Amino acid sequence: MLPAATEWCSVQFERDTLLAAGIPTENIARMSVVSPQAGQHSRLVRLMRSAVDGHVGPHEQHAFRDILLEELYQALDQRGRQDRRPNFYHCADVLRRFERLVDEQGAKKHSILELAQTLGVGRRTLEQMFHDYVGLSPARYVAVLHLNAMRRELLHASEDNLRVAELAKRYGIVHLGRFAGDYRQMFGELPSQTLRRASCPAP
Repeated sequence: MLPAATEWCSVQFERDTLLAAGIPTENIARMSVVSPQAGQHSRLVRLMRSAVDGHVGPHEQHAFRDILLEELYQALDQRGRQDRRPNFYHCADVLRRFERLVDEQGAKKHSILELAQTLGVGRRTLEQMFHDYVGLSPARYVAVLHLNAMRRELLHASEDNLRVAELAKRYGIVHLGRFAGDYRQMFGELPSQTLRRASCPAP
C-alpha cells in the first residue's frame, strides 16, 4: 500500500555495467530496499525528472548513466557500512579482549594494527568501536591502561627499588614532562608523589 502521490521511475543497468562501476551484484541481491540519504534523494529526484521531462538527449546519456551509477554506488556503500556495524555484544567482547590483551602484554609497546589483527577485526572497525562505546581512540585507551598499570607499580614500590624515569622508559615513554602531566590529570598527583607516599606509609 503506497500513498496516492507516489511516483515510480525504473532504471535498468546491465550486470557488466554494474561490475565495471565497482558495484558487486551480490550486494544488490542481498538488499530489498536501499534508501538514500536526504541530500542524495533530492539529487536523484532531480536527475530522474530531467530524464522523464526529456532533458537528457543522446549526447548527455553517458554522463547521465555515470551520475546514476555513482549515486547507486554511494547508496549501497552507505547501506553496507550500516550493515557491517558490529552489534553491542560483539563490541563489548572485543573491547574486553582488547583490555585483557594489553594487560597481559604489560609494558610492551603496542601497535594498534597488530592488536586489531590479534583480535580478528580490522583497524578501522576497532577504531569505530572505541569511538562509539568508549569515546577514546584505541591508542589513547592503551595510554590510560598503561597509566593505571604504572600507578599500581608505584603504589607497591619504594624509592629504593624503583625510579619514575626507569618505569616510564620501560613503558616506552620519552617525554617525562608530558607523562607527569597526564598522570597528574588522571590521579591528582605527580608520579613522584605517589612513589613517596607508597614508600612512607602513614603510621
